[in-house]
Amino acid sequence: MKRNLIIGVAATTLIAVVAGMMMTSRPTEAQTEPIQATVAMITDGAGVDDQSYQELAWRGVKKYALETGLAEGIDGYQSFHAVTATEARSAISDAVNDGFKTIFAVGYRKINAVDEAVQKYPDRDFVMVGDVAQTRPNVASVTFQANQSSYLAGVAAAKTTKTNTIGLVSGEKSVVMEAFEAGYIAGAQSINPDIQILHDYVGDFKNDATAKTLANNMYQAGADVVYQTAGGAGQGVFEAARSINEKRRSADKVWVIGVDTNQSQSGRYQALDASSNFTLTSVLKRMDQVVYDIANLAMKDKFPGGEHLVYGLANDGVSVTRGRMSTEAWMAVQDAKTAILDKQVVVPETLD
Repeated sequence: MKRNLIIGVAATTLIAVVAGMMMTSRPTEAQTEPIQATVAMITDGAGVDDQSYQELAWRGVKKYALETGLAEGIDGYQSFHAVTATEARSAISDAVNDGFKTIFAVGYRKINAVDEAVQKYPDRDFVMVGDVAQTRPNVASVTFQANQSSYLAGVAAAKTTKTNTIGLVSGEKSVVMEAFEAGYIAGAQSINPDIQILHDYVGDFKNDATAKTLANNMYQAGADVVYQTAGGAGQGVFEAARSINEKRRSADKVWVIGVDTNQSQSGRYQALDASSNFTLTSVLKRMDQVVYDIANLAMKDKFPGGEHLVYGLANDGVSVTRGRMSTEAWMAVQDAKTAILDKQVVVPETLD
């Protein structure tokens, strides 16, 4: 299984102050006793508004909070932004000091910080989403079989392209991203072994300007379908497609394949002849439901500590939307899904 992404974290401490009044202050040493229902989430990249996996995870937190009556902030739920490993360690420490009980770490970059934290804070529950943490009773690992859903995206792209050239804009090189790449390439080549696949990396998950440039280069080189797996930076791919499509008739559009959440809305545009949409399909992860479910289990003192939870096609953890695929493309995707579930096709996780 490849490594992936998620961590929850929060920060701020409630202490009793003069005259029976309460005010907030971050402690320097002592930890606040954890409150069972509370949830924190550590983000990176573009944060909870990235229109991708972190926003999706945050939806799960907010759904849980709404149903349990928790308010945003201390004694409820909170997100904390941490880009570097050092910042992730600090964010986790802040969340612990603030009394948050269940801490979601969103993003595979946080694996080292989580491995350290589970030993340092045995009375807290940690969820490592996107990678596999060391096995301990206070940490659950969550990974998604994105290679399987990306395989279906490759099938869709190969069945849709008119130029026999498709593209892939990835966030950065890692074993996690390699699973997306390997699946997409294998899926496309299962339809057409001679298809040309252009591929490049943004270098991170927030630089949408670089993603736009990469996508423009691919479209100019003949690609008419580009799959973006660049998190928040992926909005740049949609911008590139929009700028091209607004100068064309709707029948001549170039396509984008979205990732993590349904990105159909990002594909809406005005062509020369009509309103249209260039999001071919979106490769989904049920990250919101997973976060919601684990938060509820933790609240009921049933936290799945020590477990590695894997979500793929078999348990509806990943999927693709019908989107704007042709009937032929959609049927090919369904056939490919069946072949994977029946183990007639084993989707690669690496490019080797």
